[in-house]
Amino acid sequence: MDTLRGSKTQRGQILPLFGLLLALLLLPVAGLTVDGGVLISRHATLIGEAQAAAEAGAQAIDVTALQARGTFQLCAVPDGGATCGNGVGTVGEVISEVLAATSPNLPPMCRDDGLAALSLAPNEGAGCVFDVVSNCASVGSTGSSVGSAPDGVNVIAWQTVSLPLPVFPGWTSVRLTASATAWMEHGFAAPSSSPTVGGVAC
Repeated sequence: MDTLRGSKTQRGQILPLFGLLLALLLLPVAGLTVDGGVLISRHATLIGEAQAAAEAGAQAIDVTALQARGTFQLCAVPDGGATCGNGVGTVGEVISEVLAATSPNLPPMCRDDGLAALSLAPNEGAGCVFDVVSNCASVGSTGSSVGSAPDGVNVIAWQTVSLPLPVFPGWTSVRLTASATAWMEHGFAAPSSSPTVGGVAC
């Protein structure tokens, strides 16, 4: 009789222990689930912000250059005026305005750091760099290939996100990076025989 009573007591002690172990195992899984959801959501938002900034920047057409020389190019450097005659500003100003409106966590100005800096964003908590590029190469007077008028925009935005339920020691934040490229659209009054690269007429 005592033997039966002892086995029942032992069985009763295992249940609370099993419940405690199950809770300890599920806690990290719940933390990873919450953290993962926050990171996925924030990364998707950051991608959308970078795309919107690049697309807006690709519409900052240099009207002064178009009227003076018939050149379709982006307003990379003020040409004949602070806004290149387009009334909205340079590519950098347009990109910065879009990011400031959609993401108050990013710095107010997006830096023009050139294409080399776009591959490795600076080690800052949050920021943005852009580069105005040319999709087509033209032949110079020496016969060598040279860059043509700028008609595209590369944007990289990054942000450090704090994890709401850090599970592992030392892993309290993650740096998210998003990049986007957009090209200005060239309009033609008649069909053009010019070759196209990436959907942009050269």
